[in-house]
Amino acid sequence: MQFHEIKRQELFLMLRAYYPKEELYNLFFPIVSRSGTFREFVLKHYKEIGSVSEFASRANMTVRSFQRKFKAEFSCPAREWLIARRAEVILRELRTTEKDLMTIAVENGFSAMSYFTTFCKQHLGMTPSGIRRQRRPVFNDGRLDGSGQGSTDRG
Repeated sequence: MQFHEIKRQELFLMLRAYYPKEELYNLFFPIVSRSGTFREFVLKHYKEIGSVSEFASRANMTVRSFQRKFKAEFSCPAREWLIARRAEVILRELRTTEKDLMTIAVENGFSAMSYFTTFCKQHLGMTPSGIRRQRRPVFNDGRLDGSGQGSTDRG
């Protein structure tokens, strides 16, 4: 073994011994990240991160560097992408769950119902209760109401 290889191994052993994995990840992420790794990082953490600056901090990058890399990878600005993902989650929950509106609001990071309502109006085109009222009917065995009185066409 060459001297440089031994020293490299020694360095990594010291880093592993004295630093938690999260700190090492934050240290080496910008150095070793490839496009796929960056994408995986974003997709893994976007639900728990509320802002672009928080994302950049978690990726151990400046906000500007994060925004450039994000735009190169996802072909749109990070803020717009985060808002669109948040809107998709909210729309799905409003249409497919029976959770009350305040629960959905809190679970998606809104501190007040008024902010949630404003977000829905701006990004989904109507209020949360309006979206919920527009749910499509659920079909049960070909019947709309589940009463067993479905129409049959015998032509």
